[in-house]
Amino acid sequence: MTARQLSRQQLDPQGTLGASIPSMILVAVSFAWGLFATVGFMAEGDSVVLSVVSLVLLGGACALIIRAIRSARGAVTASGHLVAHILVLVAFAVSALGAPAASVPDRTGWGPFSLGLIMIALAPYRPVRELIIVGAASAGMTGVITLVAASRSLGSPAAAIVIAISIAPVVVALACAVGSAIYSRGIIEVLLRGRRRAEARTESLAGELRDDIVRSVQLDRVTILRRDVVPFFAEVLSRGRISDSDRDRALTIAGAIRDLMVAEADRSWLESVMRQAGGAERVHGTVDDPEHLAAHIQSSQRTAMRAAIIALAEDPEVAGPLSVALSRNGGRYEGVLTVGVDAPEHVMRSKFGRYFAVMRTAFPVSDVRFEHSRLTLRFHYEHS
Repeated sequence: MTARQLSRQQLDPQGTLGASIPSMILVAVSFAWGLFATVGFMAEGDSVVLSVVSLVLLGGACALIIRAIRSARGAVTASGHLVAHILVLVAFAVSALGAPAASVPDRTGWGPFSLGLIMIALAPYRPVRELIIVGAASAGMTGVITLVAASRSLGSPAAAIVIAISIAPVVVALACAVGSAIYSRGIIEVLLRGRRRAEARTESLAGELRDDIVRSVQLDRVTILRRDVVPFFAEVLSRGRISDSDRDRALTIAGAIRDLMVAEADRSWLESVMRQAGGAERVHGTVDDPEHLAAHIQSSQRTAMRAAIIALAEDPEVAGPLSVALSRNGGRYEGVLTVGVDAPEHVMRSKFGRYFAVMRTAFPVSDVRFEHSRLTLRFHYEHS
């Protein structure tokens, strides 16, 4: 995927969590701006009902955005982004069309500014292409709404001035759309360059360490031979003859060594993570992946899973056992992570909210549930 198709949240979900508070502040300022413009400039002839409806719609849009960007919610969806824009535009239209012609310049300024602040707030959460397309379309719609509202003053001598003043804030909305997209693209390109450098460095280190890895594997094999094979040969040589029981024992040793080598060669990254998670022997970890579907999980998704598994295994309130099961459902793969817990649901959600948020960001579909002192995390992913 290109930089225009990616979001900062997709590339750096953990780092993007820090942007939630500034984004929520911008959204709150957006609502406060609309509230001040609606109430502060209310004139005789204004429709109180339409003003209230406008504020309710704007508040609904802001609440939707804040709910979506909270750290415990995970990724902001394209549909949520679009619905928020639509609600703000409808709120702006209701406010502008319900105001008297004389107060149009005062009452139509808040829409583009509030919308622009929301665009900036959502910049870390949506792809660059979407930010430009939706932002530019919304800015254009504010212009249309403003023109329709200002057209009621066409009969006055200062009609042109009224329309010019009313349209000016639309430029601000368009500038916010373009500016947020450019800033988001710059951050994404920096993250992509960092990822490429890390991958290149990893390949370089793999080449440098390959000989050490080979020697380490050879030492492991020598250890196995010294522990099982050498004592057996020494015993046979000391007796000077081979019995039927020796043959059976040799077959058993050979089978055990072969099974161990095959298991080590066939172990997936997920099994290695679960082995690391159960290193303290307090939480037993198992993987049910007969079709080796873990190999199709993308690198960013692996990072999210690894962090969640290790954090759960190391927490004293996690009782275990911890298990991960992967299965195929048509062209999509499904995973289920389950673990026993000794703490109430609200405690676990507070403690592991960031990990759950990263999982929701990394995987297209994920769901966390607590039932009978057991945490169940379900996720779906496509072929990598």
